[in-house]
Amino acid sequence: MLMMVSKLNEKDRKIVSFFTDAICKKWNLKILGEFYQKPEQAISFSEFEKTIMGISPGILSKRLQELISLNVIQIIISDPRTPKKVKYFLTPVGRSLEPLYKTIVDLALTVPLSKKKKSSPKKQKDKSFRTMKAQQVKSA
Repeated sequence: MLMMVSKLNEKDRKIVSFFTDAICKKWNLKILGEFYQKPEQAISFSEFEKTIMGISPGILSKRLQELISLNVIQIIISDPRTPKKVKYFLTPVGRSLEPLYKTIVDLALTVPLSKKKKSSPKKQKDKSFRTMKAQQVKSA
């Protein structure tokens, strides 16, 4: 059942805030994206390391544990011998986040990003003040 955020009580708002903060934490959407690109497949830790550039093993491990604690992914130990063969797969909760992920991808690919940084109004004001001051000095 969908509920308008403005109609949530304080307790539910905190729950929603916690969940969205956790899902949107750096690297978590990239991890989820790997699952959505390989539907119905379990993914190993080493596969994540190969496909998600820039993430350290420690952070990857931490993010996977966070997603497990949110019931977004589950872990399967397919071979209990050492070293263990561990795979991760999406839960129904993780699957239900796919439309949100697809919306983010669609927006990223369609919304034009500004390549030129605009200076803040304060900086613009400072520039024009300096320009006027320089002109006054020259004319004096």
